[in-house]
Amino acid sequence: MDANSKLEPGRNGTVPPNPEVKPKLTRRTYTAQQKLKILQGTDGLSQGEIGAYLRRKGLYWSHLSTWRKLRDESLPISLAPKKRGCPPSSR
Repeated sequence: MDANSKLEPGRNGTVPPNPEVKPKLTRRTYTAQQKLKILQGTDGLSQGEIGAYLRRKGLYWSHLSTWRKLRDESLPISLAPKKRGCPPSSR
């Protein structure tokens, strides 16, 4: 017995839609300070400890390598999150 069989059909014989609103998923973004704190937390760890740390935080190894590259460029603005999408048009 599936969920739709429990619902009463509407006037025209169709089942009404589910009124439950699903939450919109959003991307996680990190500020430059958060990225630096994560990098400082992983700098003294061994390979296995870094893996455990990344799993706890829900991060990937590629995050660390990208953030380390940006940190080594010594540009604090490069660690700041970038706005997604097309640049605004100048009219």
